[in-house]
Amino acid sequence: MYLLVIQVPFERVSKDVALVASDWACALRLLRDSMQRRHGHIVVAAPELPTKYTWREQESVPIAADQDGIRFVGLCQAHLRAMHFWRQARRVYRQCLELATQAEVVHAGMSDLFRPISQFGWLAALQTNTPFVFVEDTDSAMQIRQLAAGRKQVRTALYCHLYDKVMKYAVTHADLSLLKGKQLYERFQPYAKNAKLFHNTSYEAHWVIPETQLREKIDRLATAKKIRCVYLGRLVARKGVEDTLRFIAELRQLGCDAYLDIIGGGDEKESLVSLSVALGLSEYVTFRGVQPYGETLLADLRQYDLQLQTPRAEDTPRSVFDGLASGLPLAAYDVDYLANLIHTENCGVTAPTGHVKALVRAAMALWSDRPRFVSMVKNSAAAGGKHAANYWYKKRAAWLVEALQQRQISGKKIPDC
Repeated sequence: MYLLVIQVPFERVSKDVALVASDWACALRLLRDSMQRRHGHIVVAAPELPTKYTWREQESVPIAADQDGIRFVGLCQAHLRAMHFWRQARRVYRQCLELATQAEVVHAGMSDLFRPISQFGWLAALQTNTPFVFVEDTDSAMQIRQLAAGRKQVRTALYCHLYDKVMKYAVTHADLSLLKGKQLYERFQPYAKNAKLFHNTSYEAHWVIPETQLREKIDRLATAKKIRCVYLGRLVARKGVEDTLRFIAELRQLGCDAYLDIIGGGDEKESLVSLSVALGLSEYVTFRGVQPYGETLLADLRQYDLQLQTPRAEDTPRSVFDGLASGLPLAAYDVDYLANLIHTENCGVTAPTGHVKALVRAAMALWSDRPRFVSMVKNSAAAGGKHAANYWYKKRAAWLVEALQQRQISGKKIPDC
């Protein structure tokens, strides 16, 4: 079996059926298909949500063990405080050990150091001498430092120093390390035995905007007066969604006929709705709530002109690629991941984090230069096609085969493939 130990929670429906966030379900099925069941069925060991949990940030969908070949094992209750987690940590680790002994490959990454569920996965792999893939999709230490912004400096410095040391240990011992984005890769590649830079996307190549619709979009943009913007993602504080509202307010004050749809849910929704009213944007901003992830969502995104991302700190939102695949240039704060993506693909504009007016000026200059805007629409669609999940999961599967072959050459335990 292929064992995936992760902190992403699930809700148990029955012995063989689990509810998970819709984008996570897509990712799991893509992972399964990319490996062509080479390592048997997938087992996801993760925290378990209470029954009838309210999914505020995502639509949930069922995964059935018999139909999907993906089985869920509950390690502990989700959202435990650290003290309560450590009271059962020994049992959780023993469970990871037991699963690792049955696994052909263990897949794990990093989670909160106070609740190191993912770390237990790869530590169990090391103890049982099972091949393991280490996956990290955000430079979390960098994010924590930036969010702290000078507060709790000693505590933040100690935590991030330890976090980095654990990361270095993991990549040193992993058979394959998948590190998302150039900045994270460059930080840890020197310590890694076998590191690869990757992007994680969950849309399939045939979901990318078709050429006929792309041409129609470009024709419409040639004379469009109204600009329709969209934010797709979780409504949580570190995403800085309040600045997308201020962005629209500033655009409208400059005479631009700008509108914004916000797709997603989360704890910040009520405060964002209140801010929208306070800024006089009730007629121009629509909160569309959570939407199930899939082909229909990406087709829906094609109606917009510009996607917005204004995170408060380093962030690697997978939804950015959903927008690119729908032909949407990006206006974003210049956190490392987004700035590098925009520079590499020439698909948008940036401004320093927190500088709403600077981002507005950059977006207005782009919108005013319609040939340049159209070229970025084309670049976005091209980038979306290039980064479709079909490509990345195929690459990841090939990298795993190579890593296991290398392990066999070195004389270590290797599963039969």
